[in-house]
Amino acid sequence: MGIRLPLLAALALCTPLLAGAAPAEMPPPEAPFAASSRGAPSPLDTMLPAAPEGIPDWRVPPESRRSRSVGAPNDGRLEHGVPLPLEGPGFVRFDRDSHYGTDETIALIEYAAARLALAFPGTAPMLVGAISREEGGKLPHHRSHRTGRDVDIAFFERGNVGRTLFNEALTADDVDYAKSWFVLEALITTGRVEYVFADHSLHAGLMAAAREAGWDEDTLDAFFLLEDESGYRGIIRHAPGHLAHFHVRFRCPEGDADCESY
Repeated sequence: MGIRLPLLAALALCTPLLAGAAPAEMPPPEAPFAASSRGAPSPLDTMLPAAPEGIPDWRVPPESRRSRSVGAPNDGRLEHGVPLPLEGPGFVRFDRDSHYGTDETIALIEYAAARLALAFPGTAPMLVGAISREEGGKLPHHRSHRTGRDVDIAFFERGNVGRTLFNEALTADDVDYAKSWFVLEALITTGRVEYVFADHSLHAGLMAAAREAGWDEDTLDAFFLLEDESGYRGIIRHAPGHLAHFHVRFRCPEGDADCESY
């Protein structure tokens, strides 16, 4: 199972179209690199070059970090959590007390949202739900979201409808797969995503959008494979009931020695 480098070079162009507006072009990746040694191994360990002009860089140098992710996402804590603003280029957050993450998590959210806004002018914003509490720990109605590395992002709705009710489930026919995949693609190709959880009924639509964006079948397996003979499973996994949003879990930040994968 492998990634074809020409497709990696084409990835940042992100081909899905919004009616009347073509996505802006992005510089291609310079080369694939080995990503973090922490977290689940993945054939998608790819890093993009410095962010294009107008797009915030998701990389946070260790010396600039304030946060610290400690323990596993289902049994850990967050120290000095960084708040996601109420709104920013390409996103709004669902206003609650669970909008804190690691420096890297917040930077990655802002990076993907800014790319979305640039690629789809006039798009309804990405709606961001639960991340973690300021000091992490147990979050009601969630088994994880304790260490600042999990974030819930609402699926986009067809017709450029702005989502306001975060937990309102969409049918498979209501989802705007091109935009939803665009955000997932932007995050996954940083090499910092450990898992994505979404209801299996929506996987086919996401896979079709990924195929339309130019990914080959081997790489689609790396994204969506249920399980192969070696036990490998794709990054995007089934989570029952995740019909309103997808759940992204990021890898442990480099240097957070007490952070654990789960």
